[in-house]
Amino acid sequence: MEKFSAEKFVNVGSGLTSVAYLSARTPSSARLLRALKTQIEGLQLECQELGLRVSALQCETVADSFGKFSDDDESADLVKPLQISQSLTSLQNVISNEMQTHLFLHILSSKQDYYEQDRLFGEGFYAAFPSAAEDVKESGSCYAADRNTACVMHLMRVLEVGLNVLAAKLGVSFDRRNWENVINDCESEIKKITGPSWGADWKQKLEFYSGAAKDFRYFKDAWRNHAMHYRERYDANEARTILEHVKSFMNHLVDGGLKE
Repeated sequence: MEKFSAEKFVNVGSGLTSVAYLSARTPSSARLLRALKTQIEGLQLECQELGLRVSALQCETVADSFGKFSDDDESADLVKPLQISQSLTSLQNVISNEMQTHLFLHILSSKQDYYEQDRLFGEGFYAAFPSAAEDVKESGSCYAADRNTACVMHLMRVLEVGLNVLAAKLGVSFDRRNWENVINDCESEIKKITGPSWGADWKQKLEFYSGAAKDFRYFKDAWRNHAMHYRERYDANEARTILEHVKSFMNHLVDGGLKE
């Protein structure tokens, strides 16, 4: 997918208008043709950035045809205004036709900060959970592109990384096991955190791990189990709510010292 601002569409349109205005109001001369060449070369760059390759090639052809006249070349006077007009009309038609063969998607300004963001959950999160980075980025891009169910499914994969790390911290096997069994085993291990043998901060550990296991069970029951079924669909508000919850929770795990 190409990423660009709508400003480029405006630039292409204004570029064509500028070229047409210049050619219509200036007598045919080498100076005019050189000016048109410069304008069309700028238009060529815009077409290239929009992925309009055929249009860019047509710009190059027209620009080259106008660029073969020097400022003192009297043969430029032999180029008829009709020839210039036909060349520009042909160019405009090529650009218009090629644009119709492309599908351009619009990201709302209210969502653009979620699209393709490498640090959507903050620097601390990525230092602690690097393997979840791609799914976080995809969750934001899916939300921005109104692919809300896909957003939620990526977020469940992010949570799975966190549950894996919690399980490893507690000595619980995670590989190829369902969340219910993993959480049950984690809770069993957490109950063993009693007394100073677990360190001077054993009470804080007990509170943190107990809360984390409880939250994982909530995520499982509220969203993960449902997201895995084809009948479930999420709208933009639900996806945004889940995204913010997962972001807050995963950073809570980071604050508690969990990391890969």
